[in-house]
Amino acid sequence: MRIPRLLSVFLVLAILFSVGYAEQGPSSHLGETLPDFEVATISGEVFRLSDALKEKEAVFINLWATWCPPCRAEFPYLQEAWERYQDRVSVIALSVEPGDTDEKLISFAEENGLTFLIGSDTETGLNEAMGVTGIPTSLIVDRYGCIAWIDVGAQPDADSFCRLFEAFLGDDYTETVLWDHLPPKQPSVPYADEAELNAILDGDDGKVVLHNPSQRGIWPMLPTESDGHSALISSNAGIDDSAAAVCATVTAESGDVLAFEFRTSTEAAMDLLSIVIDGTVAKSFGGEHSWSFWALPLTEGTHEIVFSYEKDGSYYEGDDAVWISGVRVLSGEEASQALALLPVFPSGDAFTFRVRNENAYSITFSGEAASLLTEYYGNTQNWILSDDTLIAEVVLRADMDPEAAFAFNQYDGTLMPIAYSLNPDCSAYIITSLINTATSTGLPHNLISAYPDRFAQNEDEIISILFFADETNADYFTKMIENSTGLSLSWTPTGGE
Repeated sequence: MRIPRLLSVFLVLAILFSVGYAEQGPSSHLGETLPDFEVATISGEVFRLSDALKEKEAVFINLWATWCPPCRAEFPYLQEAWERYQDRVSVIALSVEPGDTDEKLISFAEENGLTFLIGSDTETGLNEAMGVTGIPTSLIVDRYGCIAWIDVGAQPDADSFCRLFEAFLGDDYTETVLWDHLPPKQPSVPYADEAELNAILDGDDGKVVLHNPSQRGIWPMLPTESDGHSALISSNAGIDDSAAAVCATVTAESGDVLAFEFRTSTEAAMDLLSIVIDGTVAKSFGGEHSWSFWALPLTEGTHEIVFSYEKDGSYYEGDDAVWISGVRVLSGEEASQALALLPVFPSGDAFTFRVRNENAYSITFSGEAASLLTEYYGNTQNWILSDDTLIAEVVLRADMDPEAAFAFNQYDGTLMPIAYSLNPDCSAYIITSLINTATSTGLPHNLISAYPDRFAQNEDEIISILFFADETNADYFTKMIENSTGLSLSWTPTGGE
């Protein structure tokens, strides 16, 4: 079953515009200076944070315990990565378990072949100071003494540790960059000469100047030829949680528009070409688009614009790439004509997901287990269809981008991009789905959720429909819940829309 990775995806906005995510717990300490401390290690030496920062480019601190299975699982990977980076990164693992005596830690290190520094957190109190709620918890202190990365949980392989270390190394790490998740793989492709970037511009009136991003972690856009277009192509195909981008400084007058051609061959609704104007995503495209035209209105003044291809870490489709060409500023009548050429998409005042089956009717659950349904499935509409196929309509608000929105069937793993669900007369987005039943698949119930974009994460942003093929399956569902929980559950009709 495919579950959308809605939270772990790497955002180009986080790098280019310093968007933060930390709110509470250990991650609330991101950006703080870690006070100096010293601790005796099981190898007989004293680790002092200030000394380590003088000698190395970064310090990795791991809070763990010998009884913790995830801690034990990641240590071989940490050992492998440290052996590769020990000249540049200092690693120390501090046990938070008071019962982990020096003798026990020494024995553990010898049994597992660990040669990085190990000590006890009882001397430092980091566990309490950081508000740690689970182990392993790890952090990076960068060369400026700043807590620049915090993560709760084990890393799955040595490459993840190497990817983490690389994010804080090198002469181009000139200021603190904060992460509350694993940083993306550092680009292995050199940036193009900026004169070559600007060769794709349509005209040379000086209103648009393309340049490479200056921030670390962003892959380049590279000059290429595609179907007769002099274009830039993203270079991060196959790189999980990454972004490729080219930046533009654009000078506009009142009424001007930014015009460009684009092509995409990506996973729809997930891996997107986004156009970011002054830090706000103005439009996105994904899936399969042959060469197409688009225009975006600009206000008077100078704007910083980014064309970025943002990838998640799940699936790859098509060429896993995007192309842009012919970037220019249009004015006057030409600008008006460009906007008039754009397609008009249906929209409404609210984001809604409506069942349209002719004989369908809504139901309400009651009983002791009713609250459990809300906890597990979210705030759902509940329907009996009296049909073997769901027909539902999604309405997007005018400020929502159909290219970014999608519906997700939780039981068969089908992701349905909203933009591809437009009905023939372009009046609505229609989602259809076959229906699970107790006799066909063993599941009496079905759940489809509509998301405005891949970053939606709370119940107010996600709309779900829990539905049943018929009353028999609804009854089967209530008995299934009662049998598994020991709590009562029943349903009653509440009428149609």
